Formats: sequence, C-alpha cells, structure tokens
Amino acid sequence: MARTSVRRVAWLLLLTLCASLLSLPAMAAEDAVSATPPPAPAEEVVETPLVNVIETEPAPEDQPAEATPVPEAVPVPEATPAPTPAEETAEPVVESAEPVVESEEPAADLAASEEPSAELDGAPGTFTISYYNGETLLAQETVSAGAVPSQAPAQVDGVPVKAWTNADGARVDLAAAVVEADVSYYAWFLPRLNTAQHIRYINGIGNAKFGPTASLTRAQAAQILYQLLESKEMGPFTCVFSDVKDSAWYAVPVKTLASLGVINGYKDGTFGPTKTITRAEFVTMLVNLTGVTGEGGTFTDVSAKHWARQNIAAAAAQGWISGYLEKNGTYTFRPSRTITRAEAVVVMNRVLGRSGKNVTEAPGLLHFIDVKTSDWWYSDVLEASVAHEHNGVGFDEVWTSFTVESCGLEPGLHKVGAAYVYVDGNRQPVHVDAGITNLGGLYVYAPSAGYSFTADLSSKPGYVTFANGAADQALRNGFNRIGSALFYWIESEKSPQAVSSGFNSVAGKTYWADRAGYILRNTFVDADGKTVSGKGSVVLGGKSYLTDGACAIITTGLAYTSDNAVLANVDLRDKTYEFDGYMYYVQSDYSLLTSDYHGYLYFDKYGRYTSGDAELDAIVYNIVKDYLYASNTRVNKLLKAYYYLRGGEGTHFVDNGFSYRNKGETFYIQRYDFNDEGIYANFRSCAKRFYNNHYGRCYEWASAYLYLARRLGFQDYLIVGNIGDLPGVKGNPHCWNMILWDGVWHLSDVETEWGWLKGYYGGNTVMYRNLFDQALPGENISYYANSDARIYYFFP
Repeated sequence: MARTSVRRVAWLLLLTLCASLLSLPAMAAEDAVSATPPPAPAEEVVETPLVNVIETEPAPEDQPAEATPVPEAVPVPEATPAPTPAEETAEPVVESAEPVVESEEPAADLAASEEPSAELDGAPGTFTISYYNGETLLAQETVSAGAVPSQAPAQVDGVPVKAWTNADGARVDLAAAVVEADVSYYAWFLPRLNTAQHIRYINGIGNAKFGPTASLTRAQAAQILYQLLESKEMGPFTCVFSDVKDSAWYAVPVKTLASLGVINGYKDGTFGPTKTITRAEFVTMLVNLTGVTGEGGTFTDVSAKHWARQNIAAAAAQGWISGYLEKNGTYTFRPSRTITRAEAVVVMNRVLGRSGKNVTEAPGLLHFIDVKTSDWWYSDVLEASVAHEHNGVGFDEVWTSFTVESCGLEPGLHKVGAAYVYVDGNRQPVHVDAGITNLGGLYVYAPSAGYSFTADLSSKPGYVTFANGAADQALRNGFNRIGSALFYWIESEKSPQAVSSGFNSVAGKTYWADRAGYILRNTFVDADGKTVSGKGSVVLGGKSYLTDGACAIITTGLAYTSDNAVLANVDLRDKTYEFDGYMYYVQSDYSLLTSDYHGYLYFDKYGRYTSGDAELDAIVYNIVKDYLYASNTRVNKLLKAYYYLRGGEGTHFVDNGFSYRNKGETFYIQRYDFNDEGIYANFRSCAKRFYNNHYGRCYEWASAYLYLARRLGFQDYLIVGNIGDLPGVKGNPHCWNMILWDGVWHLSDVETEWGWLKGYYGGNTVMYRNLFDQALPGENISYYANSDARIYYFFP
C-alpha cells in the first residue's frame, strides 16, 4: 500500500507539473509561428543601395584588397578585376582557422532539453503528444512509453514547420525524443524577412563614407540580417559567445540570429565579431535564414566536398550570385575571399527583391563621398541606405518618397583623409564639379566631380590650402594652376573669376572651358589628334576652333593690319576670317567649317580655305601677304588684286611685271578642256601659267583672278561664253569673272577693259570703262552664254 500511495502521489505531482507546463506561454514559439516564411525570391532580383551600422572602418589597411566586380554582373563581379589600392579598398581575406560551418546543425548548446519524466514501475502505459502553433492546438497522437513521435504536422497553413520546441523554447529532435509522459511540442518556423517595407538596413562607416570596397565583418553581417527581420523579439537566448559582451552594439543581433540557428560560432565558443566574413559564410547565413534549396551555378573552385557547396549552389539557383568570369571562360566563386560591403548589399537586395535601378540623384538623398553615380554599386547603395516608399517590384520599382538622411557630419568644412568635405545645413555633403566651385563664398578645388575636394582657396585669401598637408600655394593676379585646373585669380577681389562651360571672356580674351567649374583649356589637339602648341585650328567638343597659341580661342577676330596682330572687336560669325596666313570660315556658333564647301569656297579638315593645289595656294598666299594686307576692307583688297594682275591702275599702267597679254599672242580655244560633266577642269593650271609667265589672255587672267578673289573670301566663279554685239566682234568666245557680294552679282572683265583702252570698240578711247565692278549687261557691249558654251560653275 505504501508503494502504491507513493506511485499515486508521483502521478498527481506529474499531472500537476504537466498542467503548469502547458499553461506557460511559449514566447519564442509564439513569435516564430506568428510569421509566415518569405516567398521564394523572383528570378531577377532588384538591386538596391547599401547601408551600414558601423561607426568605424571595418577592414584593416594591411590586408589584401577585394577585386572590383563588373558593373552589370550580379553582385559578384563577372570579371577578375585587378586589385585596388589598399588604402582605398582594403578588403582583407581572412579565413577562419576553423571555417565557420554555417551549414552544420546548431551547436550543442542549442540541443533540445528533455521533458521531465517520472519513474514508473511496472508495465509501460500510453501517453499523449500535443502539437501546438502558439496556443492553437494543431494535432495530437497517442504513443506507447519508450516510443518516439511520428505524426507531427509537416506544415501549418501551407508554411513548412522547420523544427519543434519544448515548453522552454529549446528545439527538439523528434526522431530521438523518447516519450515517457504526456508532452507538448510547439511549431518553429524560419524567421521572416521584411520584404514589404523598404527600410534602411545599412549605414555608412563615418565621415560621410560608405566604404563600398571595404570588407564586411561578421558582426556587420549579423546586424544587416537582424535589421531585416520582420519580428525581432527573441528570448531567452540559447547561444552565448565568450567574445560577445552584452554591452556590444552587435550583441542582440548576434545572439538572436545564433539562437534562431541562422549563424554559428567557432568550436572554442567564440563568434569572431570583428573578423571579416567570407563569401561562403555570407551565402550560408542567407540560406540558413531563408531555407532555400536548389542546384545552380558551376564554379570551378567549389568542389563537391566543400563545406558550403550546397549553400553556394542554392544561392546560385536563386540568382543571388553568379561568380567571376575567368579568362578561360569558366566561373569561380572564390568562397574564401572576404565579401565587400558593396557586394553584400547587391546580394541582399536580390534576396529581398529590391532594386534602385530607377533611382536618380535628388536633393536630400543620402550621399556618401566615396559612392559615385558611375559606380556599379551606386543604385544598390541608395536602395539599402535610404528608407523609401515605392511602387512596383524588382526592376520595375519606382520610388514615390524617401527619408532624408544625414551624412553623419555637422554643417561646415571637414577634412576627411586627403580631401575636404563641405556639409550644408541639412547635413548633406555638397556635390562639387571638377574644377573650382563657389560654396557660398568658399572657393574649393576638386580634381573630379563628387563630394570631396582637395584644395581650399578662401580660408586663407591669396593662397591655396591643400587637405593632404602640402605647402600652401601662393596665388598671383592672373592665371594660376591647381593640378589640371587653370583659373584666373582676381587679386583685388580675392576670388577666382567665374567660368562656365564653353567660351569665357577672361582679361580681354576668349577661353574654352570643358565644363562649368574653373578648368580652362590650354592644351589642344588638331584634326589629326596632334597637340597644338602654336596658332591654328583645334578640336573642342567635336568641332574646330581657332587658338592664338596662348590658351585663347578666337571668337571675335583680328583686323587686317600690317603685322596681322591687332585684336579687334569684330563679330566674325558667318564670315570668312584671315588668321595667321590662312583663311577660315567662322560659323554661327564660332566653330570653323571643315571638310566642306561654303558656296564655291572649300575648307579642309583644319578649316583652312584651299584651291585644292598646294603650289597655287602658296603663290596666292604670298600675293595676299605682300601686296594686299595694306588695304583695310575686303572690297579694297579685291580692287588691289584686280589692278595687280592687270599691270597697274588707271589708263596708263605702271609696269609691275604683269600684263593682260603680250603683243602678237594669238588665241587658242584648245587650251580649255571640259570634263564629262561640262565643268572646266584646268582653271588651276591656267592660273599657275599666268602667275609663272606674268601674262596671258582672258582664260589665264580670269583664272588667276578667280583664286585671288576666293582667297579673299569672295564667291567668285567663271563664265565661259560670248562677248560683244558690235560689228566685227559679235560672237567672240570669251571668259570672265562673276562675283556675288552683298546679294548682288558683280562683273569683272580685264579683256574688255583692255579693248577700250586700245580703242577697239568704235575707236573711242575716251569712253573708258573700268570693268572691275560693272552691272550686267554693260553699256555698248553685251555678255551672254552661247548655246555651246554654257555658264560653268567651278568647284576645286
């Protein structure tokens, strides 16, 4: 009886204990069950910006740098990039002495605690196992003592149950859980990621920097995942690491994820929070967190026995990673290489289905001075580091609003490494263009566009102060140089002169700036790509302009003077322009006409007028230079050219070596040959014959005059036709010049003038006609194109 009483008392105590256990709230279980697991990521995962919660630089400077990924590739670069300088991209490859076995079963400290049992004497009975989702009873089964559970539900409302816990929240291996009493188990699900809200899940590393090429640490990785958990309540923690103090900023994220079985530590009981995390470890964390499976990717450096092979294959199957494309056409994953912060956010954005591809720069967006719009990770950094509302998913995501974030620096000027940063009143770094920028009276110089600059021109007026510690550079009134920038310092105002993109007037001359800032060009190339050090045609922005050899670009012009060196305020647009021995045609935008015709004038690739014959060009140039520059208008120059070729002025010539024709010369039409198109092909030969012989008849003289007139910018062409309607001269073959200027055609004909002077027209030598500039037809004589000799337009 005594023994029976003892047994009854034991049963009563056991029933009381079970009742109390069933009444305890299962905190961890309730939290886990209330969340639905995340849907499988889409095929194309959106790329988003990065954010970090670390206050200090994560990667030691003495460790090797991570390769730079190809922009278009998946978060992991497709090409094997060359290592970047350690001081900028220090991404140490730290391999754990004991690799973090992320895919292993949770450590021993996560093992399930046993249900309390009572000593039973005699034949075993049967017991009831209850399965709960929080406080909701899902199912029950009855088993014999010593048996193990066999009817645990595999899912709840279509969501797979990943594990079962006891009333204390410890996970239980049901296959080994021998039943000795009634017991309750609680469904445990994978923690759920917050994919609906696009929160900021990473910050910078301080000093307005993001550190895109720096290595991610294990603590930072834990913080990122923790930030993205839909529910962050966890307790009690079942994992404790000797190197994770409760006061550490990463303590809760690390312990939470470790207790959830997402991350593990080392065999010696440490977590290694400051160690850099490898690419294999980071991928394993994500697979543990999401529970995805699959086979994808073929990486030559991941063997079938690699501890993370299944996790790497699962991540590749989801499209989260792609690997590095090697020269031999194969792909590697480099599992032991540390993952960079830029790579990590690109992968995370793909896991989350977020993309910043449609994000553009806007005032108030969080900017990091080391993240440029041209960087392949730019949009992903913004997506990850700026909280925002959005429409659409994946690559169709469009931001509708965003939270203005601070760069972490107070307003004002800050020295960050070898550069300065200017922060405005909204605590945003101010974007500066290459060259010199005026920041509210503070002039700064930047070698390239961005948020940081290297020199300050205002804190010490009259000097340039460099952020890298270089000696101050004294400024002088006039042009000064900082790096590749040429700017004009106005000493009386203690400031540089403002410069805009394109042409700028500085100290009475015109200069070219490639873009707004203060960069003025003083080195140029010509149409052949050769550097131009002297005067001539240069190529800027795909167009040709003139330079005076001292940085200035000619946009107004030089007046015709004896020394060809006086700068005058002459608007040369849509005009020919004589400069440094050549004639150019300046178009309406001040660029030169090149490799094209302007009317009957042809300009070569340098913008210089040419007859198409170098020998003829040289002869004409010397005549213009030696005899015609003294005249101050183009028409006067043309008149001088007319007199020069006819042998002198007036009715009695002063012999200058030229004459219209020599006594006794006869006319031979055979000299003038026409090509298949009816265009006379030998005007240049005729002109050179006249210049070399110093005489000739109408065809030679008109050809010589044609090239002088064109060299002076006149639209001159020749007419081959007939002359005269007087007795004895009607129908004579003839050649003369027609010139268009100011919208009127002008006739020049030295032979007819010569005939008047000789008295050939009615013997009247008194009725002298100067046919330099006559209307057509003229008095007492007529010109016309006959039926077999049309008006021929001549093109060189």
